[in-house]
Amino acid sequence: MYLFFRLCCGIVTLISMIFGITYEETNTYLFIYGEPAFLLLLTIVAFLFSKRKLLCFFIGCFELCTAMVVWNHYRLFTPHQACVQAYSELEKFGELVDLDYIIVNILFFVVLFIIGLCINLCLLIQKCDIKTDSKK
Repeated sequence: MYLFFRLCCGIVTLISMIFGITYEETNTYLFIYGEPAFLLLLTIVAFLFSKRKLLCFFIGCFELCTAMVVWNHYRLFTPHQACVQAYSELEKFGELVDLDYIIVNILFFVVLFIIGLCINLCLLIQKCDIKTDSKK
């Protein structure tokens, strides 16, 4: 787990160097703002192309509410301050549930993101399968 976390940190460091911003700012843009926005956008795409519009609608509402809560929570912070605050909150959450900061970080920003990504991709792939099956 630690090695995976260090790899992720290395990627974030590389991205921050490419864009000429700090590591903390990159974390904020990627994980506090970027991930929720990407999942929300993907849900909109799934809504447009999937036959399961009601399911997509509810997933989208959940993702929108989650994003709004997170974005509102960090809106008054600079990107650097938002990262420091998130770090502190993840540490406190880890202590509360008796998990290491690295595990909590991976759960929140990798595992939950992949779950959201898979749900939306399944809705889109299912659309493709429905089309393929109906042609037979």
